[in-house]
Amino acid sequence: MAVWLDPAAHSKEFGAIPCPSWLVRHCIALALSASRGEAVGAASRDELVLHDVCACHLLSAALVSLRCDSSSRMVHLQVKRVLIPLLEGLGARSFAISTASRSCLVRLFQLLVEEGTLSNPPSDPSKPISEVAMLLAEYADYLVGDITYRLRYEPLFESESSGFHESSLPAMLVAVVQHAGIEMTPFLVDVVHALITGHNTTD
Repeated sequence: MAVWLDPAAHSKEFGAIPCPSWLVRHCIALALSASRGEAVGAASRDELVLHDVCACHLLSAALVSLRCDSSSRMVHLQVKRVLIPLLEGLGARSFAISTASRSCLVRLFQLLVEEGTLSNPPSDPSKPISEVAMLLAEYADYLVGDITYRLRYEPLFESESSGFHESSLPAMLVAVVQHAGIEMTPFLVDVVHALITGHNTTD
């Protein structure tokens, strides 16, 4: 499916195969529902890692296909849908999942630049800033609002039939802290305050 969505993979003889936007959006939903294994758990089973890496590849291909749509800012409309799951993957324990998620985030940033939603990173070598850091800064309000809400109301561990299931919140916090630039500092005050005041432990 990811190969079919990728315009670069189509043969020159037959050209690109038209892909309706509803199918692309369905692929995004499929990738997001699939990437819930290693990114939110302590397991390191190879099948879960492969599962999440393939989900990242499908998501990246779907976003590229969406960018090829004639409608403007189609990728931007999906940012709030995909950004947090990708950050959860970025903070995963698995190096493979973290790398795949970072690659997808960089591709997301590039697509947003292509469609004019974001600007290219500054070319000043004395002040380097990564694509992920620029995404975090651009959508800081949304991210911090989600993080503080979850810190107050989301349990860190959820009871399941097989035991306790770890929340994806710690993984996202790791990703944000590791990749945020200096421009994110004012927005992280609310996060620090939520951490200091304590996590909600009520059922």
